[in-house]
Amino acid sequence: MNITSVTDILNGEIINSPFISFVYSFKKNISKVKEGDLFFAKNKNDINEAVSKGAFCIVFEGDDVEIIDDEIAWIKVANIQKSIYSFVRYKLALKNLNAFYCDDYSFYLLKEQKIENCYLLNESLDKFISNIDDIDDNSIIFSNNKTLLDAIYPNYQVFNKIHIFENFIEHSMFETSFTFNDNYFQRIRVPKLYINSFLDVYSFLKDEFDFNKIKNSDYFKPIFIDKKLKIAEHGKSEKFIICQIENEEINSNEIKFLNKHFSYGKSIYLSKNDNSLLSNSIIQMKNIKDLKVILEKSDFNACYIIGYSYNNIIRELEDTKKELTLF
Repeated sequence: MNITSVTDILNGEIINSPFISFVYSFKKNISKVKEGDLFFAKNKNDINEAVSKGAFCIVFEGDDVEIIDDEIAWIKVANIQKSIYSFVRYKLALKNLNAFYCDDYSFYLLKEQKIENCYLLNESLDKFISNIDDIDDNSIIFSNNKTLLDAIYPNYQVFNKIHIFENFIEHSMFETSFTFNDNYFQRIRVPKLYINSFLDVYSFLKDEFDFNKIKNSDYFKPIFIDKKLKIAEHGKSEKFIICQIENEEINSNEIKFLNKHFSYGKSIYLSKNDNSLLSNSIIQMKNIKDLKVILEKSDFNACYIIGYSYNNIIRELEDTKKELTLF
């Protein structure tokens, strides 16, 4: 692409008189930079390395950048993140593709399914920018980040819908059976909270949907434990732990679902960081090593943990199991 055109798209200013007049590709990840690239220098400490790797153009913001190679182009912008969005928006506007905003659970399932010509965007655009010239009119973009879609491809559709399903059986909070479009889904590990999102992806993929991928989901996935904090088989204990990333919408929905469906049990809530979601009801657990002490002192059937992954908690409980074995 011509440097002058790039400058106009980024609403920037060329601050030198470069020898080069074009770039081949665009990068914002310093490890991916190669000769002929334009490099978005979000971290100015990466500029020297980008130049040494052969970058033809450096895009930066601010006034504290030294031109260390006058033969390549140096473009100054007011806001580098907005410039990245402007560049991506321009490139996508030339294509007649489909873009969808979806919720987090649908996004997770779509990511697990590995769909051809499908690009999944949350926050990082590194890989997307590197492959942007490969995107064609048959490509599909999914994102669970509405702000990002508004910035780069505002002509998107909402993926999630409300579906009608019948013969619904809730075997537990974690396992359901139901009929949808004459297909019977028997004892699948999708809680009622996420059935509509599941059906969105299933309806999109139809026969290509891989049900094995559901098992990998960490969304409202229980870890059953016994009185000694040892991991128990699914459904074989009255105590369980649910863990989830820190996301106010997800946490709020899952906690409401838990409280509604488990009103007969006693629930406690732990969070890695300060959390006002449940006011004083949440216990702060800054260090995962405090998990055992907190659980031993607490009277609970359900424990909802915010800020630690499923695998983090599993590893900690397995370490606890090893410690108990020593005695």
